[in-house]
Amino acid sequence: EETTACLVGADVFQQILEMNSSFAGAFLTKISEQAIRMFEQLSSLTHKQMPGRLADVLLCLSQKIYDANPFVTSLSRQDIADMSGMTKESAIRILKTFKDDNLIRTEGDLIELLNIPMLETISRNG
Repeated sequence: EETTACLVGADVFQQILEMNSSFAGAFLTKISEQAIRMFEQLSSLTHKQMPGRLADVLLCLSQKIYDANPFVTSLSRQDIADMSGMTKESAIRILKTFKDDNLIRTEGDLIELLNIPMLETISRNG
């Protein structure tokens, strides 16, 4: 997907942190939130079974990345499998199970979460 990035030198960034305590505090809060989210993702990948991991990824894509349901993604099935720490074949099989159980609907790049409470339960129970 088309993206724009702005790079700031480390020395400039350090100066901004030293001169603006409000920005420094907000930056530390953001870094802490990201560290907690990364710990939760690591915990999910190491402690949950495959359906729970895939439910995590679908909920994250819908609620945090695209902020939409349904959403259109440029991610391949391989990308989704990689995000959930499983093989492409396993991810496709579980997606089909979710589809057969009317938890999701897929059409090409469009994914719709039809039963969010059940996906959350699957995610929570791993």
